[in-house]
Amino acid sequence: MNEEIIIPLNRNKIFLIFLGALIFVGCGIWFLMEPEKFANGFRLPRSSEFMQILGIVGVAFFGICSIFAFKKLFDKKAGLIINKQGITDNSGGTSIGLVKWNDIIGIRMEQVHSQKFMMLEVSNPEYYIDLKKNRIGKMAMRANYDKFGSPISISANSLKINFAKLQALIEEQYKINNEIKIKSGAEIEIGKEIFTN
Repeated sequence: MNEEIIIPLNRNKIFLIFLGALIFVGCGIWFLMEPEKFANGFRLPRSSEFMQILGIVGVAFFGICSIFAFKKLFDKKAGLIINKQGITDNSGGTSIGLVKWNDIIGIRMEQVHSQKFMMLEVSNPEYYIDLKKNRIGKMAMRANYDKFGSPISISANSLKINFAKLQALIEEQYKINNEIKIKSGAEIEIGKEIFTN
């Protein structure tokens, strides 16, 4: 695999993520300001305290999402690069840059509700978790690892590609790289046999 595949960030998608996050932040603030109004508005009544907690969680989570999306709007780097070294991800909040082919031992698709993403299974997950210096990002990677068995996930949410094409591309490149690794391993073994004989 000699060619380099570059997928840019999709600023239209990122702007929509930013806008959506701001709306949810606004809803969270509204929950905090008028908890009694929303507590009785559900089919199953909730306490005012519950609505305030919901508001705090909403403001915190979607506030972080909005900050990430705002920064990504001005990010000049490519969203995803696939080459002979591996996959360099710059598309999400838990992105840690280059994931080497030699470290990737499996790939699979996961889905949470309507959200689909690719999991990259690596032989050294703790190494990649430690690469993330941002505390929130590190916690998110740890949560990924605990739930899905890998800290590294890639979605098409902020990329100029749909998920079906992204999945097919990663699967194809993973297969090509595996064939190269198997061939290289066989050549090394042959070389060892010649040397020892």
